[in-house]
Amino acid sequence: MFTMTGKKDKTLIQKIDSFSQRTSSRYSNSLSLATKH
Repeated sequence: MFTMTGKKDKTLIQKIDSFSQRTSSRYSNSLSLATKH
């Protein structure tokens, strides 16, 4: 599925990276909200 140039994997890694960053920030936000209550 991946191209030999690695361009596809780079964009895939960036997508996964940004997705994990968003989910982790959302998780920490909800966690801080939960600890406040």
